[in-house]
Amino acid sequence: MTELTGQTLFIPPLRCFLRTCKTSSTHPHPHHQRLKEEVVDPVLESLVPHPKALERAKESDTALLVCGLFPSLTRPEDFEKMETVAIWVVWIVFWDDAIDSASSGLVNAGEYVELSKQYVKYCLFDGLKDEVEAPTKVCELMKTVGERLRDVNGWSEGQRERLWERLRKYMDSCLEEYNVRISGNKVAELRVSGREVTEHEFWMWRTGTSGVEAFCLMGRVMNGGGGGLPGGLLEWEEVRRMEGMVNKGFVKDGAFMNLIPIAMHDRNCNLEDAVRGLMDDFGYYGCEFQAQASLLRARAEKEYGGEIVGMVEKTIEAYEAIVTGILDFSVQSPRYGMKQYEREDGYFEIPL
Repeated sequence: MTELTGQTLFIPPLRCFLRTCKTSSTHPHPHHQRLKEEVVDPVLESLVPHPKALERAKESDTALLVCGLFPSLTRPEDFEKMETVAIWVVWIVFWDDAIDSASSGLVNAGEYVELSKQYVKYCLFDGLKDEVEAPTKVCELMKTVGERLRDVNGWSEGQRERLWERLRKYMDSCLEEYNVRISGNKVAELRVSGREVTEHEFWMWRTGTSGVEAFCLMGRVMNGGGGGLPGGLLEWEEVRRMEGMVNKGFVKDGAFMNLIPIAMHDRNCNLEDAVRGLMDDFGYYGCEFQAQASLLRARAEKEYGGEIVGMVEKTIEAYEAIVTGILDFSVQSPRYGMKQYEREDGYFEIPL
């Protein structure tokens, strides 16, 4: 981004490319305050010893993200699911931060990832057997998550197996990103082995480091869709393409900013044209998602009958909520600093 220093980035209202999604709500989620006060903040207090750092962590409001991911889980009995997801989201955020701290010598990244994978697998499957030591306090959160998935939320072994595969990919991808970064590249997503990456390579990279596949699984099961769907249906092309569109709509933190210079290079255009082109792309992603969702509904009803359509609809809603929830959180949370650049007309004016 150094070549763009001194310019101003104008981004249209980000919701313009999510106009096809139906999950967003302007009303406060009924579980938000309780989730923050009874679950997220106490967990943060157990992890963050420094008062100022703790204050910043609380201000980020992870509970807001969880509520955005599950806008339809509003019943009192849904709080049990929200609590599990909240603890898991804190884990996934802080676990990644620990990898970033490896450059300061606080942890050995490779060893940390391997020990973390061993512990996460233990928590998801063998939590009732002999204790396995967690490499960090952050990792200890997965013991609670595993116990709740098994005993409170009723996840089957097959569902936990699918979650494990996605979390293993996420952890391995974070280590790969770290290794690229310490090789001398300031922004790992922009370069692999010292060369500029293409937009296609960028999205492949993001699939791993964003954890979007784990979010999709968590979303569809907790939202009441994925638990009862036939395993073969989840392998359909329509589902894979929907998840691909969710990945491309998974716009958070610096991802969009990193994508801009890649688009300028790939498309041989200036800053303004790159932003315009990317926003057009995001509009296409939303339309393509809905097209695949329609095909999925029709195919599921034809091959399995009308009884399964309700669960398919829950899966579609869960995937939509991932995109809208992540976007809303990225704009509203102080963690990313986006709100300060939002104008009254919804545009973002960001000095570079």
